[in-house]
Amino acid sequence: MFVLGHAKVERPEGTRLIYCRTCRTGRNATVWRVRLWMTAFGARVLPMWILERFLVCGRCGEKYGMDILNLNPGKSAPPFDQQMLRTMVYAALADGLVDDAERRAIGKLYDEQFEMALLEDQLELEISAAKRESTSLNTYLEQYAELMTPRQKQTAVELAYRVMSAGGPPKPGHQRQLHNLCPTLQMPPDEFDLILVELKRRPIGIGR
Repeated sequence: MFVLGHAKVERPEGTRLIYCRTCRTGRNATVWRVRLWMTAFGARVLPMWILERFLVCGRCGEKYGMDILNLNPGKSAPPFDQQMLRTMVYAALADGLVDDAERRAIGKLYDEQFEMALLEDQLELEISAAKRESTSLNTYLEQYAELMTPRQKQTAVELAYRVMSAGGPPKPGHQRQLHNLCPTLQMPPDEFDLILVELKRRPIGIGR
Protein backbone atom coordinates (compact mmCIF):
# COMPACT_ATOMS: atom_id res chain seq x y z
CA MET A 1 0.00 0.00 0.00
CA PHE A 2 1.36 3.40 -1.03
CA VAL A 3 1.14 5.79 1.94
CA LEU A 4 1.37 9.52 1.26
CA GLY A 5 1.65 12.26 3.84
CA HIS A 6 3.04 15.69 4.59
CA ALA A 7 5.78 16.95 6.89
CA LYS A 8 7.02 20.36 7.96
CA VAL A 9 10.78 20.74 7.77
CA GLU A 10 12.76 23.59 9.35
CA ARG A 11 16.11 24.47 7.83
CA PRO A 12 18.52 27.40 8.38
CA GLU A 13 19.19 29.52 5.32
CA GLY A 14 21.66 32.15 6.45
CA THR A 15 22.02 34.96 8.97
CA ARG A 16 20.81 38.55 9.13
CA LEU A 17 21.63 41.44 11.43
CA ILE A 18 18.65 42.47 13.59
CA TYR A 19 17.92 44.69 16.56
CA CYS A 20 17.14 42.20 19.35
CA ARG A 21 14.66 43.62 21.89
CA THR A 22 15.92 41.21 24.56
CA CYS A 23 19.63 41.87 24.08
CA ARG A 24 18.80 45.55 23.34
CA THR A 25 21.47 45.78 20.65
CA GLY A 26 22.27 44.60 17.13
CA ARG A 27 22.77 40.82 16.88
CA ASN A 28 23.27 38.22 14.17
CA ALA A 29 20.16 36.07 13.83
CA THR A 30 19.66 32.80 11.95
CA VAL A 31 16.97 32.80 9.27
CA TRP A 32 14.90 29.60 9.50
CA ARG A 33 12.70 28.38 6.65
CA VAL A 34 9.72 26.08 7.25
CA ARG A 35 8.82 24.12 4.10
CA LEU A 36 6.04 21.60 3.54
CA TRP A 37 7.16 18.29 2.01
CA MET A 38 5.18 15.44 0.56
CA THR A 39 6.19 12.14 2.15
CA ALA A 40 5.86 8.52 1.12
CA PHE A 41 6.15 5.86 3.81
CA GLY A 42 7.50 8.55 6.14
CA ALA A 43 10.30 9.66 3.81
CA ARG A 44 10.41 13.10 2.17
CA VAL A 45 9.98 12.78 -1.58
CA LEU A 46 8.78 16.15 -2.94
CA PRO A 47 9.33 19.71 -1.65
CA MET A 48 6.18 21.79 -1.78
CA TRP A 49 5.64 25.38 -0.62
CA ILE A 50 7.31 27.46 2.06
CA LEU A 51 5.02 27.93 5.06
CA GLU A 52 7.03 30.40 7.11
CA ARG A 53 10.31 32.17 7.63
CA PHE A 54 11.47 33.47 11.00
CA LEU A 55 14.64 34.60 12.74
CA VAL A 56 16.28 33.46 15.96
CA CYS A 57 18.75 35.69 17.81
CA GLY A 58 22.14 34.03 17.90
CA ARG A 59 22.78 35.15 21.47
CA CYS A 60 19.55 34.84 23.47
CA GLY A 61 17.45 32.60 21.22
CA GLU A 62 14.52 35.04 20.97
CA LYS A 63 12.30 34.25 17.96
CA TYR A 64 11.16 37.02 15.59
CA GLY A 65 9.04 37.38 12.49
CA MET A 66 10.71 38.67 9.35
CA ASP A 67 9.28 42.15 9.98
CA ILE A 68 12.03 42.66 12.57
CA LEU A 69 14.29 43.38 9.57
CA ASN A 70 12.45 46.67 9.13
CA LEU A 71 14.14 47.94 12.29
CA ASN A 72 17.52 49.57 12.08
CA PRO A 73 20.04 47.25 13.86
CA GLY A 74 21.98 50.30 14.95
CA LYS A 75 18.96 51.79 16.65
CA SER A 76 19.07 51.70 20.43
CA ALA A 77 17.27 53.15 23.41
CA PRO A 78 18.76 54.69 26.54
CA PRO A 79 18.87 52.52 29.68
CA PHE A 80 15.33 51.90 30.85
CA ASP A 81 15.69 53.81 34.12
CA GLN A 82 16.95 56.88 32.24
CA GLN A 83 14.21 56.51 29.65
CA MET A 84 11.50 56.33 32.34
CA LEU A 85 12.98 59.28 34.24
CA ARG A 86 12.70 61.43 31.12
CA THR A 87 9.19 60.00 30.53
CA MET A 88 8.11 61.19 33.98
CA VAL A 89 9.62 64.62 33.41
CA TYR A 90 7.77 65.00 30.08
CA ALA A 91 4.58 63.78 31.78
CA ALA A 92 4.93 66.57 34.35
CA LEU A 93 5.70 69.13 31.65
CA ALA A 94 2.54 68.28 29.72
CA ASP A 95 0.86 71.30 31.37
CA GLY A 96 3.92 73.51 30.92
CA LEU A 97 5.67 73.19 34.29
CA VAL A 98 6.95 70.75 36.90
CA ASP A 99 5.48 71.68 40.27
CA ASP A 100 6.65 70.56 43.72
CA ALA A 101 4.14 67.72 43.95
CA GLU A 102 5.33 66.33 40.62
CA ARG A 103 8.97 66.64 41.68
CA ARG A 104 8.26 64.63 44.83
CA ALA A 105 6.30 62.08 42.81
CA ILE A 106 9.11 61.61 40.30
CA GLY A 107 11.65 61.07 43.09
CA LYS A 108 9.47 58.57 44.93
CA LEU A 109 8.42 56.66 41.81
CA TYR A 110 12.01 56.44 40.55
CA ASP A 111 13.11 55.02 43.90
CA GLU A 112 10.21 52.53 43.95
CA GLN A 113 10.69 51.38 40.37
CA PHE A 114 14.47 51.16 40.19
CA GLU A 115 15.53 51.07 43.85
CA MET A 116 17.85 54.02 43.30
CA ALA A 117 17.69 57.39 45.00
CA LEU A 118 17.21 60.30 42.62
CA LEU A 119 19.37 63.26 43.56
CA GLU A 120 17.76 66.69 43.42
CA ASP A 121 20.47 67.99 41.08
CA GLN A 122 19.93 65.02 38.78
CA LEU A 123 16.22 65.75 38.52
CA GLU A 124 16.80 69.44 37.84
CA LEU A 125 19.27 68.58 35.09
CA GLU A 126 16.67 66.27 33.49
CA ILE A 127 14.01 68.98 33.67
CA SER A 128 16.35 71.53 32.11
CA ALA A 129 17.34 69.12 29.34
CA ALA A 130 13.69 68.30 28.59
CA LYS A 131 12.79 71.98 28.37
CA ARG A 132 15.68 72.66 25.99
CA GLU A 133 14.52 69.88 23.68
CA SER A 134 11.06 71.48 23.44
CA THR A 135 9.34 68.18 22.70
CA SER A 136 6.48 66.27 24.32
CA LEU A 137 5.87 63.02 26.17
CA ASN A 138 4.45 61.30 23.10
CA THR A 139 7.09 62.59 20.71
CA TYR A 140 9.79 61.35 23.08
CA LEU A 141 8.32 57.85 23.51
CA GLU A 142 7.39 57.45 19.85
CA GLN A 143 11.02 57.01 18.87
CA TYR A 144 11.42 54.03 21.24
CA ALA A 145 7.96 52.41 21.05
CA GLU A 146 8.92 49.65 18.65
CA LEU A 147 11.85 48.69 20.89
CA MET A 148 9.86 48.47 24.13
CA THR A 149 8.42 45.28 25.57
CA PRO A 150 4.71 45.15 26.54
CA ARG A 151 5.69 45.38 30.20
CA GLN A 152 7.88 48.42 29.58
CA LYS A 153 5.00 50.14 27.77
CA GLN A 154 2.70 49.44 30.71
CA THR A 155 5.30 50.86 33.08
CA ALA A 156 5.56 54.03 30.98
CA VAL A 157 1.78 54.55 31.14
CA GLU A 158 1.67 53.89 34.89
CA LEU A 159 4.53 56.28 35.71
CA ALA A 160 3.16 59.01 33.45
CA TYR A 161 -0.30 58.77 35.01
CA ARG A 162 0.99 58.78 38.59
CA VAL A 163 3.13 61.85 37.98
CA MET A 164 0.27 63.68 36.26
CA SER A 165 -2.02 62.81 39.19
CA ALA A 166 0.45 63.76 41.92
CA GLY A 167 -1.27 67.05 42.78
CA GLY A 168 -4.83 66.13 41.86
CA PRO A 169 -6.76 64.98 38.77
CA PRO A 170 -4.73 65.32 35.55
CA LYS A 171 -5.14 68.72 33.91
CA PRO A 172 -6.32 69.07 30.29
CA GLY A 173 -2.73 69.22 28.98
CA HIS A 174 -1.92 66.08 30.93
CA GLN A 175 -5.03 64.28 29.71
CA ARG A 176 -4.30 64.93 26.03
CA GLN A 177 -0.77 63.55 26.31
CA LEU A 178 -1.93 60.64 28.46
CA HIS A 179 -4.60 59.38 26.06
CA ASN A 180 -2.30 59.78 23.05
CA LEU A 181 0.01 57.21 24.65
CA CYS A 182 -2.23 54.40 23.38
CA PRO A 183 -1.43 54.90 19.66
CA THR A 184 2.07 56.20 20.40
CA LEU A 185 3.05 53.00 22.23
CA GLN A 186 1.10 50.84 19.75
CA MET A 187 -0.96 49.31 22.55
CA PRO A 188 -4.32 47.55 22.08
CA PRO A 189 -7.01 50.06 23.16
CA ASP A 190 -8.75 47.61 25.50
CA GLU A 191 -5.45 46.87 27.27
CA PHE A 192 -4.67 50.58 27.57
CA ASP A 193 -8.13 51.38 28.93
CA LEU A 194 -7.85 48.59 31.50
CA ILE A 195 -4.54 50.00 32.76
CA LEU A 196 -6.12 53.43 33.24
CA VAL A 197 -9.15 51.97 35.03
CA GLU A 198 -6.88 50.12 37.45
CA LEU A 199 -4.73 53.21 38.02
CA LYS A 200 -7.77 55.36 38.80
CA ARG A 201 -8.87 52.85 41.43
CA ARG A 202 -5.60 53.12 43.32
CA PRO A 203 -4.97 55.94 45.79
CA ILE A 204 -2.05 57.98 44.49
CA GLY A 205 -0.71 59.01 47.88
CA ILE A 206 2.00 61.27 46.49
CA GLY A 207 2.26 64.99 46.79
CA ARG A 208 -1.19 65.54 48.29
